[in-house]
Amino acid sequence: MSNFIIIIVCLGLGILLRRTNVFPVNADKSINQFIIYISLPAMILYHLPQVTFDSSSVIPIATSWMVFAGSYLFFSFLAWLKSWPEKVTVCLIITAGLGNTSFIGFPVIETLVGSEGLQYAIMADQPGTFLILTTVGLFLIKKATQSSSSIIDTIKGLFLFPPFMAFIVGLMINYFGIVMPEALSLALLGIAGTVSPLALFSVGLQLKWPKQHIYLPFLSFGLLYKLILAPLLTLLVWYVLAGKTGMEVTVSILEAAMAPMITAAIIVATYKIKSNLATMMIGIGIPLSIFSLAIWYYVLTLLGLL
Repeated sequence: MSNFIIIIVCLGLGILLRRTNVFPVNADKSINQFIIYISLPAMILYHLPQVTFDSSSVIPIATSWMVFAGSYLFFSFLAWLKSWPEKVTVCLIITAGLGNTSFIGFPVIETLVGSEGLQYAIMADQPGTFLILTTVGLFLIKKATQSSSSIIDTIKGLFLFPPFMAFIVGLMINYFGIVMPEALSLALLGIAGTVSPLALFSVGLQLKWPKQHIYLPFLSFGLLYKLILAPLLTLLVWYVLAGKTGMEVTVSILEAAMAPMITAAIIVATYKIKSNLATMMIGIGIPLSIFSLAIWYYVLTLLGLL
């Protein structure tokens, strides 16, 4: 419940203060840079060393990648069919293909299935959505914004991206079993805690509904995929086709049904890839996901998965 209060307060304050002169016009850009260069790397360095990889980890990790692949195919097809601009397509692939698997996902999973489901939520989040965002997601962003750059330049930009660098370091800490000092771990946790409040506040500062409603069709397709088709795809693959019914499947379906990833929208907006559409995916997607998650909870209960 506290996380939903944070969502309402931070998003609301951002929208409210956008109408005043309290913050500079481009304050959201500075906030976004702080998130990308400081907050997000701290979050990755805190969580990733604690991840335990085993055979049951495959389903939630694979689900995150599957949902993103589905997003890529779905929006690439729509772009071809409707002649959408590349930046619109990339914006939707990333914001609809990546879910809010941690800030909203963790408390929702703990509430609906219990604390034992958190280990699978972490798998969906760290080796799943965060790794996708900092690798394939960033590659698509770089390609869309630097069409004249070579593949080598794009890959170089990926490896110099602070969250990706933090992911590599965190992976090494995990692999070699290095134990961080408690003081350092707590410091990282404190800094990591700024990601969601700052990101939501930044989204609020940027959120505005275009007078021409030009983004409404794109927004509709984006939220259709994220809130309905993504969890439906997950349900069909693991429950219907593979016949799986374990906790990892339940968590994977619920994580696939989460609202768009706040951090993904912030990074998309930072690179000026249809910033309005990216922030609308968050600002409208999060409230709508409350209702769609309730529906998916009912569906999973009927199927005996909850």
